[in-house]
Amino acid sequence: MVVLVKVRTENFSETIKSISSAWKKFDNQFSFEFSFLKDQLNQQYVAEQNMGNVLTAFSFLAVIIASFGLLGIAALSFRQRTKEICVRKVLGASSGGLIVLLMRDFTKLIVIAVIIAAPLSWWTMSQWLENFSFRTVINPLIFAGSGSLLILIAWGTLGYLTMKFVYVNPAESLKIE
Repeated sequence: MVVLVKVRTENFSETIKSISSAWKKFDNQFSFEFSFLKDQLNQQYVAEQNMGNVLTAFSFLAVIIASFGLLGIAALSFRQRTKEICVRKVLGASSGGLIVLLMRDFTKLIVIAVIIAAPLSWWTMSQWLENFSFRTVINPLIFAGSGSLLILIAWGTLGYLTMKFVYVNPAESLKIE
């Protein structure tokens, strides 16, 4: 049996003792145990909080692994385009123009990936949120912010490699080729 009682915080121990004695007069078969409603409500969401912590850890790990994969693909792509980059530099291309040239292809792929993943993520989140009694609306800015953050992470990952290939001496690279 569960009874909800609203009590004041002054003389809390005395109030609990009087409720306990009233409980024993009413039903001596079950022992009197009390807890706070706030703790009971928080206990209901422990599983979601734990799942959130696990998902955060695995998301962070996935971003790191994806960054290493992006770095490897970019290194291979830039290595294959070394001659093109050197010829463009010899013909007068600016370093900024070369950086934009090298980053543009990867940025397009990331934007396409975000466009494909956003509706799927929205649908998954909507299905998960249906299990809760309080409803909330998923703000589209979450997806725009996540996509922007993803692009910034990719640019940070590619930044060093791009600078390395853009500022290489064209005479040395073309002599090896």
